[in-house]
Amino acid sequence: DLTIDGLHINEAGYRIWARVLQPYLKEILDPVEPIAGPQQNL
Repeated sequence: DLTIDGLHINEAGYRIWARVLQPYLKEILDPVEPIAGPQQNL
C-alpha cells in the first residue's frame, strides 16, 4: 500500500511540476521570440 501511495503521490507531483515548468521549459528549449527583441523594445 505504501508503495502504491508513493507512486500516486509522485505521479501527481510530476504532473503539477510539469504544468508549472512547461512554459519555462518551452522558452528555454524552443524560444519563439528573443528576450531582447525589437518587439519588446516597442
